[in-house]
Amino acid sequence: MNAYRYSLPLLLGTALLTGACTKEKIVVKEVRLRHSWTQDTLLTGYNKILLTAQRVNDSLLVVGNNSTLWYVRPYNLKPPITGAYFNLSPSYGSLVQPSLGPQVSVAVSGPNTLQVFATRAPVSNMASFTFRPTYSTSTNTNKAFPLPISGNGGYAVVDGRYVLAPTENSQSEIRCTILRVGPRYGHPPGAHTLELKATRPVTLTPAPSTIGFSNSAYFSAAYFHKFFIGISGQFYRVDTLGRVKEFGYGPVAGPSGFVAQMFVLRNRLFALSGPRLYVSLDQGETWNLYADFSGGQQALATYHAVGDALYASFQSQLWRVRVLDGRMEFIELDNDGLQTSQITSVNKCGPYAFITTLSGLYYRDTTSLNTPRKQ
Repeated sequence: MNAYRYSLPLLLGTALLTGACTKEKIVVKEVRLRHSWTQDTLLTGYNKILLTAQRVNDSLLVVGNNSTLWYVRPYNLKPPITGAYFNLSPSYGSLVQPSLGPQVSVAVSGPNTLQVFATRAPVSNMASFTFRPTYSTSTNTNKAFPLPISGNGGYAVVDGRYVLAPTENSQSEIRCTILRVGPRYGHPPGAHTLELKATRPVTLTPAPSTIGFSNSAYFSAAYFHKFFIGISGQFYRVDTLGRVKEFGYGPVAGPSGFVAQMFVLRNRLFALSGPRLYVSLDQGETWNLYADFSGGQQALATYHAVGDALYASFQSQLWRVRVLDGRMEFIELDNDGLQTSQITSVNKCGPYAFITTLSGLYYRDTTSLNTPRKQ
């Protein structure tokens, strides 16, 4: 009886204390980190693998891979991406980027086919065609479009009208075709129609100062109304009339690595050949050594000329490059949000800076693009 008298208040106190504790709730809120670079969320799956981009004008940026194009309108980023897309799904060169131009673009659609299309109307039958070359009957030639090195489309477009395509090669010569394209008959320029107007054969032979062709990467670019081609260990400049200038192994005579990148900055043309950067002040007629990156990491970077500014990227890192008299200064920039993403292009369009990566599209205000990385 006495035990019951003393235990009852204890039980009641314990029950009251337990009841009071159950009335309290602990709420944990998830705080989302806001990164400097914002990722677009519309692209998913394979569409996030973006290999290249082209600024068409200040209100349109085209991004894409070898099977899809997306159209980004920076003044209407809700939703961030609008527009059409095209499907090629080539099995030949599965991760070869298309050669995008403001008006005309080219994509490798097979070993013996090129798809040429108006950049803003890639799926229209009125604005695209397939080019199939005519080959020789020789059994000693390779009859296929060469695949370019990573980061290069391989089939650059000059002035929105000309495409240079290597079609057949042997140990002594490389046969190419210059395609002249334009609006369909009866349609004015800018109507987003396209057809093949004419072709011109071009033959490339090894420069006399070299020992001949060798196995090497393929590269193509278009600057100052001309083509620049690196193929089979040789470097060439070709104009739209088919006139060829042979440089040899690289921009200057002597042993050199193949040209892997080119860019224009303030009317100066640069070419990265092996670990050395060359510059031309006369639109690619003559070249001089500008910088030697031997032993450094600068030769591993990808360079992006954006207006009058130059940027460099390596994996997810980004630098602003100041081109000074005979030297280059690299300033690492804020890449918060880009970590683990492989950068493939850098552009400015409208109020935003855009970066394409192998894992999506990112953007930020142009005013903050040059923010240095925090140490």
